[in-house]
Amino acid sequence: MAHGLAIQKRTVLYDAAGNVVTGAEGSALASGILIQGDDGTDRKNINVDPTTGDVQVDLTNSIPAGTNAIGKLAANDGVDIGDVDVTSIVPGTAATNLGKAEDAAHNSGDTGVMMLAVRQDTQAAFSGTDGDYEPLQTDAQGNLRIIPGLKIPRGNQAYDTTTITSSTSETSILAAGAAGVYHDPVWIYIGNESNQSLVVTIQDGTGNTVLSFPVGPKGGGTHPVWDIEQASAATAWFATCDTSVASIHINILCRKRT
Repeated sequence: MAHGLAIQKRTVLYDAAGNVVTGAEGSALASGILIQGDDGTDRKNINVDPTTGDVQVDLTNSIPAGTNAIGKLAANDGVDIGDVDVTSIVPGTAATNLGKAEDAAHNSGDTGVMMLAVRQDTQAAFSGTDGDYEPLQTDAQGNLRIIPGLKIPRGNQAYDTTTITSSTSETSILAAGAAGVYHDPVWIYIGNESNQSLVVTIQDGTGNTVLSFPVGPKGGGTHPVWDIEQASAATAWFATCDTSVASIHINILCRKRT
């Protein structure tokens, strides 16, 4: 049988006078001093909540920087962590990120932010003044409100009708715009009353923008003109028939541009 001395580690409480405080577990104790420390000389006051028994701990030093976790808030636990100011957000551009880089190729399953439009049965502006942000609009059928290519706001239209009878001379078909204003053709209608085919040449006053249209006998039609910009501002448009016939009717619609 071995012989030895059993030693138990115990916490000893002393009162303010230095007497050992004793009592049954759960009984009230006087204020005490806990002796602790590696060398047994440190003394710290321990404050215990008389109702819950919780020990008060005060942090006297800042939490050190690093990557160690100091706890995790449970979901929807209602804990207030104070005001948080987000000064910038830089979204990623990978497949599952909301951001996407310019000119990046689309891949099936990419994550992004859906663009929404607002239904407005009677067309009107949502914003208060020119230069404000404005959402896209749809009509009652869900069609996106746009201005079709041939529908030009009234204030931006330049239009005229001209009849050329038995002449091969250059004839004005649309007056020049104001200083700095271009008249870019959108469509031109040419009708031929004669029994003879001919070619009608349309050009601006500088001769830098030239369009030619073959026209059959007793016929005609509308000629949409896309991506044509007048070479010079404040310049009239003219038409010339390569054959003298009676008569040629020309309608021209232009979009004003500055």
